[in-house]
Amino acid sequence: MKITSSLIDKLIRLRSGESLPSSALRGDWVEDLLREGVLISRSHGSRSCIKASYPQTLEQSLIHIDERFGDLDSMKGVIDNDVSRSEQAVATGNSKLVTVRSCPGFPVNSYDSIPCSLNGRGIVIKPEEGTFVFISDWQSFEIPEDVLVVNIENMENFESVK
Repeated sequence: MKITSSLIDKLIRLRSGESLPSSALRGDWVEDLLREGVLISRSHGSRSCIKASYPQTLEQSLIHIDERFGDLDSMKGVIDNDVSRSEQAVATGNSKLVTVRSCPGFPVNSYDSIPCSLNGRGIVIKPEEGTFVFISDWQSFEIPEDVLVVNIENMENFESVK
């Protein structure tokens, strides 16, 4: 991945809570961040924009994509400003990136208490209001067959489960 000053500026803007047109960032790595809920896509008629769900989560995910993203502010002045527009387009659309889930697992929320099993031991899922339980060892997590599971891809909607 070629890191340009334009890319750094866009990432800093996202980290600051700004939204960008969806066309401003492209590539498989952006799609992965959208799929994982790190970035949120919103539609406004025929236009759409992206925004970071949480700045800290964005920073951590970017570091997993490329260690050089560890300190965006200091990178801003170091990046070569003479990169051509075509080089920038190639860099942001690089599909050769290795995909790594930054945080394997999933959050769980519920209306009622749910007796589950984790690593063969019984646990009860009943998050306090405003919280959720994160299951990182998803391979050994089991729920009763009579529990209805609803997959919510957008973290904003997930937090609203009450």
